Amino acid sequence: ALDPAPAPVATLVADPPTPRPMAPAPAPQAAQDPRYDTGTDERPALPRRSRQTNLAPELSEPVVEAPREPERPRSAEQARDLMSAIENGTRQGRRHQTTSNQDEQEG
Repeated sequence: ALDPAPAPVATLVADPPTPRPMAPAPAPQAAQDPRYDTGTDERPALPRRSRQTNLAPELSEPVVEAPREPERPRSAEQARDLMSAIENGTRQGRRHQTTSNQDEQEG
């Protein structure tokens, strides 16, 4: 009832690392503007866009607005007619929408 002893295991001991010679640091390049960087393939830089160069002549000049006439106040009847027209328009819009929804649902 003796336990057998574990078998010896072979191990390798690594050699200490040898120092590598340091590579010389690269020479600093002249500072370049990153907007005009052409990369390493020597292609020319892309053209830069200038603001509003292709704008129509009518739009490139500031707009001079004509002086407005002062608005005259609405009378009570005109305000009533305007509100009535808005109400009738929304009512007609709802009526058309309601009838078209019913037709679509009944199919």
